[in-house]
Amino acid sequence: MLGVPVLGSPAAVVIAFLLSAVEVVRRAARPGGTTLRPGPDGRFTAAARPQEAAAGLVLYRFGNELFFANAAEFAAEVDDLTAAGDVRWFVLDAEAITDIDTTGAQTLAEIARKLAGRGVIFAVARAPRSLRDLLAHYGLGDLTHYDSNEAALDAYRQDGAHR
Repeated sequence: MLGVPVLGSPAAVVIAFLLSAVEVVRRAARPGGTTLRPGPDGRFTAAARPQEAAAGLVLYRFGNELFFANAAEFAAEVDDLTAAGDVRWFVLDAEAITDIDTTGAQTLAEIARKLAGRGVIFAVARAPRSLRDLLAHYGLGDLTHYDSNEAALDAYRQDGAHR
């Protein structure tokens, strides 16, 4: 508010631009995620608190692109959600992930390896074609993909019938 009278219009515009850019990065760095569960109509909805979509299955939606500024938060959330020993599958609903950088791809690969080491199956659901192409570019094309959360849930149930 005091920028224009004190510094003049050009300086105030530059300061406002820089503050806006910082705010955009801050919001992108903390996009938040939520676990999903099937609702009474069969459609998946956000759970009020972290919970499994089915016994042993965590279905998690991350709210933005996965990049250097939020990769550590993403990894921490996945760790928290899979800390219980009864999680057998972790499915990432990737519909909101429109981009991924090298750090994000490395984090995703580390998470997949870590979960596999604990016997947890890692899969991706609802990834847009552009994201699948990026994952393949980063050497993650072999991740299991499902076109929908319903398909992931069905696959989980079929897998559970054989265990």
